Amino acid sequence: MRGHISRDTLVDVPATVVWDFYSGLELGRFVNEQLADVIGRVQFLEGDGGVGTIVKITYPPGIRIAIEVTEL
Repeated sequence: MRGHISRDTLVDVPATVVWDFYSGLELGRFVNEQLADVIGRVQFLEGDGGVGTIVKITYPPGIRIAIEVTEL
């Protein structure tokens, strides 16, 4: 990894609402609607966003990325 960027943002919603967004299908929908030029397209091939869900991420042309998954 060449670097790491993070940012904390205070949101005025209960933690359960944020967790539902990040742990389910909503994050993929958000990426497709708002971040398609940055992240690309997220497709849920199987599952409901929970354990065992299979996700296909297609990055835009010119994006270089390396991913290492150690545990899901």
